[in-house]
Amino acid sequence: MKRFSFVLPIVLLVCGCSKTPEEAAQLYCIMADNGFQQGGGVAITDAYIITSSALFGEQKTGQITSSKKAGIGVARQTTAGQVALLYAEDEVLPFASIGSTDDLAEGAKLATYAYDNKGAGKLLTGVVRGWQYGDGTAFIVTDIDSPETANGNGYFGPDGKLIGIQLGKLGKSTLILPVEYITNGPKAITSGQLGDKQDSENFAAQRKKGQAHPDPLPKPLLYDEVTYEMAFSRTALVGAMVMLDKKDAASRAAPVKFKVEAVDQSHERTVTVQGTIDAANIKWAPMADQLEKIKESSRSTLGATFVTDNLDPYDYGELRFRLPFAPFCPKVEGDKVYVLNVELSDGRKVSENFNDMANVCAGEGGEGDGWEKEWGMAGEAAAAASAGTPSKKSKRKAKKHGRRRR
Repeated sequence: MKRFSFVLPIVLLVCGCSKTPEEAAQLYCIMADNGFQQGGGVAITDAYIITSSALFGEQKTGQITSSKKAGIGVARQTTAGQVALLYAEDEVLPFASIGSTDDLAEGAKLATYAYDNKGAGKLLTGVVRGWQYGDGTAFIVTDIDSPETANGNGYFGPDGKLIGIQLGKLGKSTLILPVEYITNGPKAITSGQLGDKQDSENFAAQRKKGQAHPDPLPKPLLYDEVTYEMAFSRTALVGAMVMLDKKDAASRAAPVKFKVEAVDQSHERTVTVQGTIDAANIKWAPMADQLEKIKESSRSTLGATFVTDNLDPYDYGELRFRLPFAPFCPKVEGDKVYVLNVELSDGRKVSENFNDMANVCAGEGGEGDGWEKEWGMAGEAAAAASAGTPSKKSKRKAKKHGRRRR
């Protein structure tokens, strides 16, 4: 008799039928949805499924549905580190053959099958780019840019056998937990289903390398992340965005949008002024030497593949800008907080609150005066539009998004 202590709706989709990596991925890869978040999985026997332990948390029972048969019951779940093992009652699932990572040289072909949040699947193919070590683990790095919603998904090697599951992202690359961590050793989570399996000499060496790197994987410099600081001078709001920028489609050469919003005591926002920052008030300061140092450090901590994929296509530098007071200061009211939003042509954006904009507009000046002088960006005459009587001296506001790298 089936017994469920808790019923959790999960969707399980299975399709495809072959031994090539592409067809194996379509046949054995699974979509699972616990009602709150989505993930992937892969069947390793006709009743057992491997997935990421993050998908189900502490839930031990639930209910899943496959594309072939509805109402498969998950009678129990066990977890070991980052991996969860699900048992599907009263169902015969097509299941993957267990492979190994021994022969996975750089350039070896891989495939997986990822589902979007609407249940539509897409075959993704790529190659092995190398190994990455961190968190005491040796990960396989692939250039397959799979979504994070596919964490737990199975990856298949050139022989169509399972070589690991997705556990994270490294920029545009994907990190794969080798299958040996799931199946090998006396404490393997699958020992009861697949029997005792031992590491090969090659993987034992990789496992040892992983153990030698117990620290978390380092935070990489990525294109999507922009660090910044903002200040004010006697005549303008002044800022600097430290970022990667595409060599072949530089956002620094395109118009930069701005928007100043007023926030009242009830937290209602209204747009005070918006437009495009004049090109004369924008300057790019390249930081090529620092990028080379970042590349050198990243090669040793994140691997050459990361540098090739995520740093080599870009320039690195500081995008400096000034927003003169004239467009917005005449509209400033002393009892409101003002927010400056700056957006690049590629959609990257930053924002900063100024709690005492009336004093800023009064032309008291601040750290931005030194920035303007250092940058060679001339300010207007100090007779900027005043916006009320200053109540107290405003201090420079600074905020960082991500980690600033200088």
